[in-house]
Amino acid sequence: MEHTFKHLVLYEDRHSDGVVITDENGFKVVEANSMAVLLDWDTKLGIGHWADDPRASMELTEEQQAANARRIVACCNALEGMPTLQVEMLDVKGALDQADEARRELEWLRKRNAQLIQDGLGNLQALHKTVCKHDQLLAALEAVCDSFQHVPLGPGALQDLFRARAAIAACKESAT
Repeated sequence: MEHTFKHLVLYEDRHSDGVVITDENGFKVVEANSMAVLLDWDTKLGIGHWADDPRASMELTEEQQAANARRIVACCNALEGMPTLQVEMLDVKGALDQADEARRELEWLRKRNAQLIQDGLGNLQALHKTVCKHDQLLAALEAVCDSFQHVPLGPGALQDLFRARAAIAACKESAT
């Protein structure tokens, strides 16, 4: 029979030798004990009872018990409604590794984006300076042309003045 995870809660009353975890109806599901016992202590250590050798068990503090119980409850509640088989097939470590890789890539993209924006702003500032210089040169050329408007000029200088006026007109037209 397939088990589906249900919502778990910590039972606050410490009537036993550990922290009790119950389901939402108050039925005891698991207990985070104060004593952790080594699995297969009899074959691993060759002893008759786990209490005969201090290497077969370790005492947990109340904080460790509570932390273990909170972690069990948090994991089960995060998986609430999922069938056990599906949970067993989860590759949480792989998913966390992928999420970490995606986070690093996102951070790189943010930095790259910030650099591109900074470069773009620098290019815009340079373009703005160029446009300002262009406008200044155009205004200066126009002033020079205006100052020679009533001065008698030779045929070569007059052609230069006409070319300058045509260049001014072309620049003003392309700017609009």
